[in-house]
Amino acid sequence: MITMYSKEHKEYIKKIKINKILIFLVQITIIIGLTIIWQFLADKQIINTFITSSPKEVIKTLINLYNQNNIFNHIYITIYETFISFIIGTIIGTLIAIILWWNKFIAKVMDPYLTILNTLACPDAAPGAAVLDAGGRYAGTVTSSDGNRCTAAFTAAAGLCGSCVGLAAPGKWVLTGLPADCTLTAGEIVTTPGGDWLGMLAAAPVPDADGLTASAPLTDTADLHAAVYFVRTD
Repeated sequence: MITMYSKEHKEYIKKIKINKILIFLVQITIIIGLTIIWQFLADKQIINTFITSSPKEVIKTLINLYNQNNIFNHIYITIYETFISFIIGTIIGTLIAIILWWNKFIAKVMDPYLTILNTLACPDAAPGAAVLDAGGRYAGTVTSSDGNRCTAAFTAAAGLCGSCVGLAAPGKWVLTGLPADCTLTAGEIVTTPGGDWLGMLAAAPVPDADGLTASAPLTDTADLHAAVYFVRTD
């Protein structure tokens, strides 16, 4: 199925990409800055280079290893040991899985310990984290996580549009609870408080029967029938 994105959505995604590029550039700048500080402290003998070495010494060592034709040997040994470790870990993991599947008693005894090990090895998606479709559009939130997997629900979220705030429920895709006197127009972008894309107003808000609030349908919203979703962890 081919999904068409609106011009506004494309511009929104473009802004996010630009922001990510800026973040990456700042990260690189920080790395360069820390490297310069590291070398400065080494040159001034403020730190013990026998323990910490220095950028210059690291580069010199790499050049010497290359000139002596040893660097590729070191790389080969590292890759070889990593590969062997991976094979051994896979075999041991498979054997443990077979034992746990074969003997339910052992599986129940080991369950809390395996859970702890899993939690340490895998970062959790915290409950409340936003769930996005492949287009980066809000689809719901994480309701629970056990370290290996998380459960998500298509939950409602506050929708920010201009200076107005409403409520949007995935599936219905109508921004409700807007002030009756809001002056929003069709085509305006609606986001969550976290900055995730909710959609665009398909039409100007229409006052509700109570005369105090207004509602507006949304377009360019998340695909709730997709096979792949992403959890926002930042």
